[in-house]
Amino acid sequence: MNRSSNKIRNHKLALLVTLLVGSVVLFSAEAKAASAVAFDASTGTFGYSYGQRSLQDAQTDALRRCQRYGGVSCRVLVSCSGAGYGMIYLRRLPGQRVQAIGASCGAATVEDAQQVARNNCNRVGRGQCSGRHGSWYDNVGVRPTVSASYPNLATRGEPIRWDTSLVNTRKFNRAQYPGETFTLFCPSRGYISQAYGSGTYHISSSVCTAAVHRGVITRNGGTVRIRIVRGPAIFEGTLRNGVQTYRSQPPDPRWRIGFIFI
Repeated sequence: MNRSSNKIRNHKLALLVTLLVGSVVLFSAEAKAASAVAFDASTGTFGYSYGQRSLQDAQTDALRRCQRYGGVSCRVLVSCSGAGYGMIYLRRLPGQRVQAIGASCGAATVEDAQQVARNNCNRVGRGQCSGRHGSWYDNVGVRPTVSASYPNLATRGEPIRWDTSLVNTRKFNRAQYPGETFTLFCPSRGYISQAYGSGTYHISSSVCTAAVHRGVITRNGGTVRIRIVRGPAIFEGTLRNGVQTYRSQPPDPRWRIGFIFI
């Protein structure tokens, strides 16, 4: 009886160990099911990550990879917690610069991942996305649970800081004459900087500060659209919306250039 009892006990112990090991393997597989894609619209660089243990790990790794390739204002486009297919579509300009990107993750099938990524890319790339960059799959056999978001990059504009003047934006060199328009994006939690003028602001002004002064945005940030105009001889400062702008009188007529919000 003792030998039989020992054998039964040993079998039960072996079965318990097997179940525990299997549970650990399954837990590890399910834990490594987070993915994310990050993109910098101003530089056209991106980074993606999958097979991570948590959504935060995937987002952090995707942002790090985007920055490694030269991104300065990287932000997460999509992020998924759970298994599934992911894919990236691109639209490249001449010279191989990425103009638009579409991404998906956590999709139940390859076809679903492809359709979502391509549609997202075409939405901001004017229907001209055809290049598939890469795809992946996280954890076979685990039901996907998706939590994803995709901002409209076409209307968001070039990201700038709160102390950035118009002459320091990437697009200003293209403004060779009055009438040129720009779409710029001011981040949240802004701080007030120097601005000159009222209604019409000198190009050396902080764009975001001038936007708050004009009442276009608050310190919570947002997208602004501006147009280059011929400025007056003197840009007079005023106090509006809690922001004081200053007087500027450019001595050289060539620098009497301003901008207005549209």
